[in-house]
Amino acid sequence: MPAWLRNPGARPGTDPADAIDPEMLVLRFDRHRRSATAKDGRVPIGMVSWFGLHPTNIGMFNVDLSGDNKGWASFVTERERGAHAFVAAFANAAAGDVSANLAGGIPLGGANNPADRDLSLLRRDIARMMEAGQRQADHARALFDGPMQEVRGEIALAHSFVDMSAVVLPSGQRTWPAMLGVSFGAGSSEDGFPRIVESVLPLGLGRLSLDSGIVEGIDARMFHIRIGMAGLHLATVLAGGTAAVALLNGLADPVLRSTVMALAGKVAFGLRLGDPRFRPADDARYSYHWEVPAFADPRTEAGQGDKPILFPVGEVRLRRTDRRSGAMDFIPCPMVPRVVPLQLVKIGQVVIAGVPGEFNAEAGLRLKERLRRAFGVAAQHYAVAGYANGYAGYVATEAEYAAQHYEGASTLYGPHTLEAYCHCFVRMAERMVDPTRPGLPPGSPDTPPTLHLRP
Repeated sequence: MPAWLRNPGARPGTDPADAIDPEMLVLRFDRHRRSATAKDGRVPIGMVSWFGLHPTNIGMFNVDLSGDNKGWASFVTERERGAHAFVAAFANAAAGDVSANLAGGIPLGGANNPADRDLSLLRRDIARMMEAGQRQADHARALFDGPMQEVRGEIALAHSFVDMSAVVLPSGQRTWPAMLGVSFGAGSSEDGFPRIVESVLPLGLGRLSLDSGIVEGIDARMFHIRIGMAGLHLATVLAGGTAAVALLNGLADPVLRSTVMALAGKVAFGLRLGDPRFRPADDARYSYHWEVPAFADPRTEAGQGDKPILFPVGEVRLRRTDRRSGAMDFIPCPMVPRVVPLQLVKIGQVVIAGVPGEFNAEAGLRLKERLRRAFGVAAQHYAVAGYANGYAGYVATEAEYAAQHYEGASTLYGPHTLEAYCHCFVRMAERMVDPTRPGLPPGSPDTPPTLHLRP
C-alpha cells in the first residue's frame, strides 16, 4: 500500500481491497448443437477468466504440488459443470501487488516448517486458499451465466521479441540492463520472506534457514547514507571500548541492518557463482568461469534511478579461456531475460496482452487504458495476461518504483519499464488497427550459451 499510495490520484486511507483492478473478464466457449437440453442450441464447454491475484495462499514450506487459489477455482467450477465436459481456466492478470493473504498473515504452513509439525498452519493456509478460489469461482459463474455479448469479428495476432534493456522512448528516456534492488531481498511482506543466506550461499551446514533481515522501501539515498553509517559503526567496533553496544545499536536500525545484509548478500552471490559446483563444465577447448561485477556499470546504476543495486543480474557474463593459447573472451550471460516476448491477440472485440511478468495493479490498468485509446472503437474488452511466454520480474509504475518496495526493487529495467511496455504494445496495436502504420519488428529470441553444470 505505501508504494501504491504514491500514484497520482491515490487517496490516503484507501482500503487495500480497493487498490486493485476490480475487473474480471470471462470469455465463454459454447458448442452449437441441436439438443433438447441445449439453450438456443448452445452447449457450454469451457471458459477463461482473467483476474489479478497472487496464487500464494500456500507458502514456501509446503512440499506438495498445488494450483493454489486459481487451481481451486478451476476445480470447483469444473466439478459443478461436469469435469469431463467442461474446462475452466482461471488465468492471472495484473497480480504484481495483489495478495490474498492480507487478512491472515504470511502463509507458513507445511512439512518444511519445524514450527508446523502438526500441520495446523498448513490447514489454515489451505482454508484461505479455498476461500480465495471459491470467491473467484462464484464471480466467474455469475458472469458466465449472466448477460453476454457475443464475440464477433476477426482474429488477429502480433508477436515481437524486444530487447527490454535498451528501449528508447519518444521522450528520450530509456530502459537499462536488468538489476535487482536491495529491497528485492525483503521479499513480499504479505506472501513470504526470503532466506538469502540459505538460497545463495553454500555453507555446507545442512538446511540453514535465516531471514535476510532486509526491509522494504530502501531507496538509493537511504542505502548510501547507511553504508557510511555502517563504516562508522565498524570503526567504533574496531576501536574497542563500547564496541558491542555500538554494534547492537547500529543493527537495531532496520535500514542499516538491511544495508549490512545486502552487502553480505552481494558477497554471497559472488561466492555462490564461484563455487566449483555451480561452474559450467569445461569442454575440449575452453574452460569457463562466471564473471559477476561487484558493482553495476555507472551509467546503468544512474539509469536505474532510485534503486540501490543488490544483484547486477543483467551484467553477468562468462569468461571463456582457450586451453591452448590462454586467450580469453567474455560472453554475455544475464541471469534474467534481456530479450522478452510480447504478444497481442485480438478476438473480435476482445484484446489480450500477453506480458512476460507481473504487472502491479495500477500498471495493468494503465496498459489497458493505453490499448483502449489505441484500438478505439475496434475493441471493447481488455485483459492483461501475466506470466505469458516468459518471466521478466515485476512491473511497477514510476511512482511505485521510486518507493522501492519489493515490487519496485524487482522491476528489472529501471523506472521507465512500464512506459517501455506500453510504448511497445501501443505500436503493435496501432499496426493491428492500421496495417500501414509502422509496427514492432518481429525480433528474435535471445540465445545465451548452453551451460552444463559439473556433476
